Amino acid sequence: LPSMRAQASTLAIYSCSRQFLFSFFFAAIGSTFGYQNFGFHTGVANAVSAAVLMLNAPLYSLTAEHFTATYGSFATATALFFLYALLLRRRFLRYLDTELSLDLDPSRRPSACPSPSPGPG
Repeated sequence: LPSMRAQASTLAIYSCSRQFLFSFFFAAIGSTFGYQNFGFHTGVANAVSAAVLMLNAPLYSLTAEHFTATYGSFATATALFFLYALLLRRRFLRYLDTELSLDLDPSRRPSACPSPSPGPG
């Protein structure tokens, strides 16, 4: 970018967007999959991210042959993002369905007031 003001503003926007991305990502992983396996799921997600980034150069050269390189990389990244978003949404809806079905089952609900114990005699 030729303007120093534009560079500073894009740096600020990029920094804020990364902060939101990671905070929402880790919160979604925890609420979707639970915190018992939090490390496993974040490790798998980071490993998949690293694998996709390692494939970035070959995918870039492959798409540069058929498309304008910028549009090809953007299309690849967008397709992977939507695939990941759909998988997370499906898992989250399954989680909500399980939680709501537990809440509707009266035998699974904790009672607000314990039943009185029988008195003596």
